[in-house]
Amino acid sequence: DGKHIFVQATAFVIKYGTQIDWDRFGKQIIKKKSIFSALTEAIISDDVDGKRLLRDILNKCLLRNFISYNNSDWIKGLKFEPRNATLHVRKVLELCPSVARMVDKDKRLPLHHAVASSVHSYNASHYNKVLLHYEVVMKVFNAYKPAASIRDPITKLYPFQLAASNRNYKASFSLLLENPNLVSSAINGTKGRGRKRKRMRKSSA
Repeated sequence: DGKHIFVQATAFVIKYGTQIDWDRFGKQIIKKKSIFSALTEAIISDDVDGKRLLRDILNKCLLRNFISYNNSDWIKGLKFEPRNATLHVRKVLELCPSVARMVDKDKRLPLHHAVASSVHSYNASHYNKVLLHYEVVMKVFNAYKPAASIRDPITKLYPFQLAASNRNYKASFSLLLENPNLVSSAINGTKGRGRKRKRMRKSSA
């Protein structure tokens, strides 16, 4: 039926698209709440593969885009607040809470993608972008708090470090509060990698 074709087309975009394609797709599917709900519910009806696809849509498309206040039926009657621009992320996490604990092919969790993603939001000042990014990070974090203590397999940084590298210091501080001991662990990890590089240079000399 029509929903099945829509899901197949979505899977094709996710598998073969580029980040430009994913950004465009994300902006389109969150424009209408009814379309977004129909798509996500159709996807999740396929128990295992559907969850994987929903995870990839969240990581690649949704964490980088925000609901527009100008043309959306998501936020009619709601106050102009950053948290209302991230209702699509909350919808996914409510529909399928387990996606927050699912790693992708690179062993990354959604929190790693959330803190590492650059923020794409039209007609928003830098200050607003930081608030929007904070809201996204905290929504994903609250869905699976242990992720704050797991290093990103790509950068080898903890989520609080990745957030700080994107100048989202508010999110970085909030994530660090979950496990303050990560500071010493991060420092020791950096020293360990430095010693390893020195040994490699000596052995090659």
